[in-house]
Amino acid sequence: TASQRSSLSEWVSDESAETGGESADVIAAGGNGDWSMSQTTVMMRNIPVEYSRSMLVELLNREGYSTTYDLVYLPMNFGSMQGFGYAFINLVSVEAALAFRAHFEAFSDWQVGSDKTCEVSWSNVLQGRQAHIERYRNSPLMHPSVPDEFKPACYASGRRVPFPAPTQRIKAPRHRKEPKCMLTIQGAPTEDC
Repeated sequence: TASQRSSLSEWVSDESAETGGESADVIAAGGNGDWSMSQTTVMMRNIPVEYSRSMLVELLNREGYSTTYDLVYLPMNFGSMQGFGYAFINLVSVEAALAFRAHFEAFSDWQVGSDKTCEVSWSNVLQGRQAHIERYRNSPLMHPSVPDEFKPACYASGRRVPFPAPTQRIKAPRHRKEPKCMLTIQGAPTEDC
């Protein structure tokens, strides 16, 4: 629509000034050239691994985005109980997504000690809340044995709402075994680990 193009033009204009004049196509595409006026899902990178989904939601709310997202997923490592350092956030509109990207690009005011600088790009795997729901609603990730913090969560007007019910029986997740420690002394395995 015309208002989306206007918002995009303003955002690109602001970003271009801050990035030394990179082309609008490169900025809008997140560097990969495939931006679309319907994209609403972003990927945040370089999030401190200590962050949980709840901590990320608190950060989004503190920064003024409490009513602009409707899905948050911060993948977690089952073994270490820490994040992998990235998250997917679906925003409620293209304008909200553009503003979110501009705000959180180079963000570093984390609630934990960290020198990480956030990078924000368009999600190139899934786009839109419904795509994430369809991907995860029947996933082992949604099994009752999985801690809630490890699961994607849906929101409406700043409040958490139930994730849509599965359409089939959910299997329990298979946990990968950690590789056994194998030290060698002159090529022969030892049991000292």
